[in-house]
Amino acid sequence: MKFHYSNHVKIHRIFPEIYTSFSKLQSFTKFAFIGNDGKKYFFLVEKVKKIQTARSEERFYLLLRLINRLFSRNIQTQKRNIKCHIPSIIPISPKIRLISEEEKKMTLDQVYQIYCDCYSFDFNNPHLSIYQPLELYSKLTNNNDDNSNDNDNDNDNDNDNDHRNLNKLEIYNSIKKLFFPQSILYNYTFRLFETFEDFWLFKKHFLLNYATYCFWEYILSVKQRSIFDIAFAPSSGSVRQFRFVPNYDPNTFLIQNKGNNNMHINNMNDGLNKNDENVNVNVNYDANIIPFRLTQNLKKFFTEIGIAGIFKTVLTSAAQALISPKITLFNYMNLIFRDDLLQYLKDNVIEITETNVQIIYEKIFQMAPKLSLDKPVNIYAKNLIKLARNENLLANQHPKIYSWF
Repeated sequence: MKFHYSNHVKIHRIFPEIYTSFSKLQSFTKFAFIGNDGKKYFFLVEKVKKIQTARSEERFYLLLRLINRLFSRNIQTQKRNIKCHIPSIIPISPKIRLISEEEKKMTLDQVYQIYCDCYSFDFNNPHLSIYQPLELYSKLTNNNDDNSNDNDNDNDNDNDNDHRNLNKLEIYNSIKKLFFPQSILYNYTFRLFETFEDFWLFKKHFLLNYATYCFWEYILSVKQRSIFDIAFAPSSGSVRQFRFVPNYDPNTFLIQNKGNNNMHINNMNDGLNKNDENVNVNVNYDANIIPFRLTQNLKKFFTEIGIAGIFKTVLTSAAQALISPKITLFNYMNLIFRDDLLQYLKDNVIEITETNVQIIYEKIFQMAPKLSLDKPVNIYAKNLIKLARNENLLANQHPKIYSWF
């Protein structure tokens, strides 16, 4: 990009006030630069806990920034304004970096904390509702094994049978009913705007940004998203995700969810090279991984029309836009994954890099629309959304994911 005064802002001075931004996991120091245009540009000072994770996040943010340029050159993604909101990250030292931040940003856990404060709930009540019944169940099970020959405790056996019927899905549904109404996010964001038109524009921009992140969350096999990892700007609806790094198995291959258990990277006639056909890849599947986060509050906020319309369209349009620039995307992916894997491996870096890139390409080709007389063009995106909303999978997630929200 050529230098132009409209694309760059010179730092005039540093704003004298310093702010503190809190979250459940960590706190940030926030300050502002005043540019020569008179505007404030806020930055967070982050102390990195894991250097490898921080450098990996910076690499994949760079990848998304490069792919935003590819999206801007495709007619389908450009007219829908499909792009990721990427913050600027400036490493100051190995453990300290600056992250550009809008004046006010809310994470989903802060939204739930506001709800808890209004109704006098404890933020950790859902966790207590999980562990207490499970501990009671395990104790009763052990007691039943020790006293299996005793016939005097009929009442205890009846209680034991009741607790045996307790499973994760029942706990998941009971926690949702007790602590997590579907309208928490909707009610909070609705109160931020004076007119419904402003709220509709905010929700549309939020949905576009979030759907684009969900696309990359699935393609790059990003680690499971919790309510602490997703933030949005109430003023604009732009979305940012923390710890946006791929999920590798012990052999540094990308972990796939069970929605990809039919993945065979064979006969990729639309691939980069015809000599790459019949590539056999050992893909590691995890049956409990969901492709992206689409829980009940997000579903209520986006509405069924938004999910069936904008959300599916973003997934298919983004995949279609990445099919045509094969060589460019292939080079980007290889460079980023090679640099990322060098911090974990010393041998077979090239082979594992090519394998991971082939896995990504296969997922992109699967999601891209295909002409068919008997199936809709967005059938794969529809199946992914159905998988992300599967309550059995959501009930098996780790409690720190807060899949009830």
